[in-house]
Amino acid sequence: MRQLGKGQEWRYCEVVRVIRGDEKAEYITDIGPAELFEHIPPHMIPSFGENKVGKVLEMLERHRHDPYWQKRTEEMLAESTLIEEAIRQNEQMHEAIHNRSSFGPMVKVQRNGYSRRF
Repeated sequence: MRQLGKGQEWRYCEVVRVIRGDEKAEYITDIGPAELFEHIPPHMIPSFGENKVGKVLEMLERHRHDPYWQKRTEEMLAESTLIEEAIRQNEQMHEAIHNRSSFGPMVKVQRNGYSRRF
């Protein structure tokens, strides 16, 4: 994805870099606004001369229209408990720093001897 300039929108672009003769050449194809392609992750196809440019462009086209990564991202977000676990861990550390222990529901006991600097 590239930004077209200061204050302008992000664009989804395909960038193909090749060596023609002894010089590097770069071909950029603007596909459209980045909002239309949010579900598509960046994709790099390294080719060391074994693939023609047309073949690489065909692979990129196939990647752009493949719904696999969008479905996989949605599945991973649905089953993720990372945020809830991080919040719970922060609460437990806060309780430990403030010298509180919990024994069963609604029972909090104050302890001594824990430095608040940690």
